[in-house]
Amino acid sequence: MARRIRKTFFWIPPDRNNGWSLTINGVDVSERVLPATRLSFGLLTEDLTCEIILENSDDSLNGLFSENDIIVFKHDYTDTSTIQFEGEVEDVDDDFSRLDGNFSLKILGSHYTTRAVDIMVTEEYSNSTISDIRKDLMGKYLPTYTTNNVETNTKTISIKFVKKPLLDCLIDLDIQGVEDSFIDNNKDLNSFVRGSKVNDNEALVLNDSIFDIRGFGIDNTKKKNKVQIIGDAGGTPVLFTSEVSSDRVRERIVTDNTVDDEAIAETLVDSELDRFNNPEKEGVTNGIMSPNMIPGYYTYIIVPNKVHDRYRVSRFTFMPYSNQMDTEISSKQTIGTIIKDRILKDINQESIVNPNNMTHSFNFKFDNFNKIDSPASSNILISDGKLRWDGTGESGIMISNKLDTNINVSNAELRLVGEVLDGATYSFQANSQSEFQDIVSDTETNVDSSNVGKELKLKIIISNANTRIDSSAILFK
Repeated sequence: MARRIRKTFFWIPPDRNNGWSLTINGVDVSERVLPATRLSFGLLTEDLTCEIILENSDDSLNGLFSENDIIVFKHDYTDTSTIQFEGEVEDVDDDFSRLDGNFSLKILGSHYTTRAVDIMVTEEYSNSTISDIRKDLMGKYLPTYTTNNVETNTKTISIKFVKKPLLDCLIDLDIQGVEDSFIDNNKDLNSFVRGSKVNDNEALVLNDSIFDIRGFGIDNTKKKNKVQIIGDAGGTPVLFTSEVSSDRVRERIVTDNTVDDEAIAETLVDSELDRFNNPEKEGVTNGIMSPNMIPGYYTYIIVPNKVHDRYRVSRFTFMPYSNQMDTEISSKQTIGTIIKDRILKDINQESIVNPNNMTHSFNFKFDNFNKIDSPASSNILISDGKLRWDGTGESGIMISNKLDTNINVSNAELRLVGEVLDGATYSFQANSQSEFQDIVSDTETNVDSSNVGKELKLKIIISNANTRIDSSAILFK
């Protein structure tokens, strides 16, 4: 009789001596910690804050702590020397409160990661590797942090950031590179391909290291099969849409005003679609505090006859008073509350930006001649970021380079920003074998049947010396 051999996993629990300590500005407050105290650590996408509630009936802590004081939480199974959370005080609530029969002091803080929220980035990269961009950003905007554990990612992208929080920039790179990242307690950025790291030093086992598990599974209500990027190019919308064929459309709008070119939107949209169309399992376990958890590492979860596999850890929250910890599996579809909501679908705003439900755009900011067919154009100037007639000849003519679209252009809408815009006429071509077709701004135009195609050009004829065009766009579908 044939025998079947099956590989099994036996978890051998470590000896656990759950020692811990908490200091603020070098002052040990461990003996004063009350039950509501929580400290969270995890991936860049997570809300990494802490709330520390201290017993203060004798008022001895009054005036002792202030903003930017260093918070250090240590925990391990041996000598309580391993730092599990390090950050800074954000606010000290001087108003006394009575909690569990004690007068208490509340201190709000955050991990070192959150410094990246308040640093605005303006940078542009062309055909650069993801890991090089990541290192360059950290070196320029957080020079006191290190990048010793940023693993090489050779994927090259072109991307622009305009007054965008550094944390959002790093998250965008994670999306582009299918990576996970976190800043550790030594202020070192760790980045690696998602799914490439496993944790063999810890397991979340029911009735051993965990007491219960909540909400475990895939939430298909969050699954999306159509994603549209909405950006902004000098006041004109930037649009790019990608979708997976399905009987039911589940659409997600990603609004990011730092996306100012259709090529940048295109690089983002497929990554976003993959993320939203393939949600991971998620859930929360509650159990004994563990010093061995690592954000982004796949860790065993074992619930007899129910769950037996590795899952990605996105955040864990220490509750030292009770020696407990909540561990979150996978990452929530929305980023933490400390980060601006890039993926908020504001229906009112959307109706103003894109009332005709266009899916793509061809954008011109007129910072340079990059999108202009110079040999075909004549008598035009670009000055101070504006297109204008140079005064020679009867008019100035601007004909754009061709945009190869991934859809047949059947409807179009012109958007313009500038001065004396009625001093010019506008037309477009979607099929190189057809004539240019007239178009007016802010009105949906049906493309002539002979003009339907995938080769889009814009033509502007300026006949008024006072006309200045800051930006223009053809929205289409």
